[in-house]
Formats: sequence, structure tokens, C-alpha cells
Amino acid sequence: MFRYVAGQLQRVPEVPSHLVYDADSGLLYVADTGNARLLSVDPKTATRGANPITKYETLQDSGEMVGATVVDLSPPDLLQQPSGLALSGSTLYVADTATSYIYVLDTSGKLLKKLNTQLPPGTLGGLVVGPDELLYFTDLLTGVVRRADPSSTD
Repeated sequence: MFRYVAGQLQRVPEVPSHLVYDADSGLLYVADTGNARLLSVDPKTATRGANPITKYETLQDSGEMVGATVVDLSPPDLLQQPSGLALSGSTLYVADTATSYIYVLDTSGKLLKKLNTQLPPGTLGGLVVGPDELLYFTDLLTGVVRRADPSSTD
């Protein structure tokens, strides 16, 4: 286990902050819920730091990595509490739990579309693109899984 952006992320209690890895580019996309932003992290630019990290299980290796390139991809004044995050090709889907919108962005952070789920604030949690190309997300208020069509308009 390695920690790449120590001290740069902020959580919101009871709200998940998801990560998604893009194997093609080697980038990790991060929903930084407490700082209201979407980040890309390039772990290839990091080097091993001197600080050990607390671990709770036996691991082959662990430690802090420093110098990873971090880019804020957040469109200005768009995200309030990004939570769920999914990647399909070069399209990122970001569920915002504060607004109950799902934002569709390209991997550079350009807003392509927004989907209004018309659900109450605090509803949206985890998010995934299914094999049918529909979005499936967890409803934090009821505990059910819901579905949305990303091709629909707001």
C-alpha cells in the first residue's frame, strides 16, 4: 500500500469519495469530496518518500510516495460534493451527492453534459457504467441501486 497525495484530500463524513484508474493513460481520477473537486493523479511521476505509513495488516511493501503530478480537473463552480466516479473510454461520470446531479466530463475536465436525477440532496453515492452503457448508482438514503441513462438530456 502506497500513499500518493498525503494531506491533499479532504473527506466528508458518511459520503464516499471514489477513485477510478485509467489503465490506458496510467492516471488515477479522484473525487475529492471535502475540497469539492475532481483530480487526476499521475503516480508515474512520484518517488518514494522517507515517511512510513501506518498499516493494519502485513504487506509486502508500503510507504509514502511524493511528487506525483496532481491536476485539478474541476470545471469552475460546478462540483459541490463529488462522490461516485466512473470512467468509460475517455468519459468521466461524476455523481455529486450535494446536488444529486451526475456530471459527464471528458478526461481533461470539460463538461459535456449534466444529468438531473431529480433525487433529494444526499442521495448519490457509488457509480458504475454497466455493460449496457447505462449508469448504476447507489442511493445513500434508501440503500437501493438506481439506474440512469447517460444519453438522456437535462
